[in-house]
Amino acid sequence: MGTTPARGYVYPDSSSDTQIWAHFETLADGIDADVDMIVARPIVRLIQQSAQSYSSSSAAALTFGSGSEDADSHNFHDTVTNNSRVTPTRAGWYTCRVTGSFGTPGSAFTQIAVAPAKNGTRVDGQVISRPDAASTAGAGAQCTALIYCNGTTDYVEGYVQQNSSGSQNTSTTATLRSTFEVLFERP
Repeated sequence: MGTTPARGYVYPDSSSDTQIWAHFETLADGIDADVDMIVARPIVRLIQQSAQSYSSSSAAALTFGSGSEDADSHNFHDTVTNNSRVTPTRAGWYTCRVTGSFGTPGSAFTQIAVAPAKNGTRVDGQVISRPDAASTAGAGAQCTALIYCNGTTDYVEGYVQQNSSGSQNTSTTATLRSTFEVLFERP
């Protein structure tokens, strides 16, 4: 038995009618799964509901607990176990967008950095925002990356870091919240 090079669909190498039919059904199931994935692409949108404290100059993954799942079409996220992670169960390329937002600090921010991460390692292309040093208003930054996940063990997270004169909490106000979005693009 062999497989097609591009998609990995199984095809028979025997001439038995019974085996050919069984292999045809396997091929059809694989194609059906791909069509389903295109029609109903996996999407995860998490909105942070509880403030998270960040020490100055220390990066950490955003956490998304109870009530944070705005969308999770394929159950890639768990609000209890490893609640910073999105673990796709379908191999492919995913657009990952992280927004890190902080509420009004006691002193001005000098920098907010955000980046998606794969398996705990931030990917290249983090975004650094340098809010007006005189401002003490809430501030945020957003970064998007295209990340390949193997569909079994790979996971993605949204990392955030803030630099100021001390620890700051992420914002949970309706107009300024930290979010993490993951959208399946293609196998």
